[in-house]
Amino acid sequence: MYFLGADLIGLPAHAGNEPEKGIDAAKIMCDMLSSLRQGRLDELTTANFPILSTSSRTRNVVCDHASFRGEARSREFRCLEEYVSYFKDHCLRMAAEKGAKICVEIEEVFRPFHIGEEQEVLRLARRACGAVGLECLVEPGGGGMDANVFNAKGISSVGVATGYYKNHTKEEYLVLEDFYRAGELAAAMIQLYGEAD
Repeated sequence: MYFLGADLIGLPAHAGNEPEKGIDAAKIMCDMLSSLRQGRLDELTTANFPILSTSSRTRNVVCDHASFRGEARSREFRCLEEYVSYFKDHCLRMAAEKGAKICVEIEEVFRPFHIGEEQEVLRLARRACGAVGLECLVEPGGGGMDANVFNAKGISSVGVATGYYKNHTKEEYLVLEDFYRAGELAAAMIQLYGEAD
C-alpha cells in the first residue's frame, strides 16, 4: 500500500473583480480527482482519495491552495508500482496544464505478500485449524496487517480472520464467538510451532 497525495499552489485573486487573474487550486484539484482512475481498478488493485482540503476561508477569493490525500493498494506489487507512476504523471501533467505548482506525496506503507500452499506457515495454520475444530479457508485479502510487515522482513506470516464484518462502515460488528475462536487458533499455532522445534 502507498499513501498518495498532492498539494496544489494556485494564485489568489478577487473572485468578484478579477477572477481571471487567479489560478483556482480547488478547481484544479477537483478536475484532477474527477479524471483520476480510482475505486476498484482491477481484481487486485484499488485506489481511494477521501481527504480533501483548501486554504479558503472566504467566498470572494480565488482559492490558492488545495490538497488531497488517499491510498492505493494491490495484491500484486507490479500493479501497485504502475498505478503510483500513473498517479504522479497524471497530477504533474494536470497541474502544469493549469499553471499551478504541485508537490506530490508518495509513501510506501507496506508491500503485498503471497503465501504458497507449500509454505510451512500455511501448513502449520491448517494443522492448527484442525486442532481446534475449524475449517481452514485460505483467501486473498485487500487489507493491511502485521503479516505484510513481517513477510517483507523475511518472516513468513499469515493473517487470521477475527470475526468482524462490514469493516469501516457504520454497520461494522464483531461476532464474539468467532473472535474468541481466533484467539484459540493463535494459541494452537504457537503450540504447534513450539512442538516442531
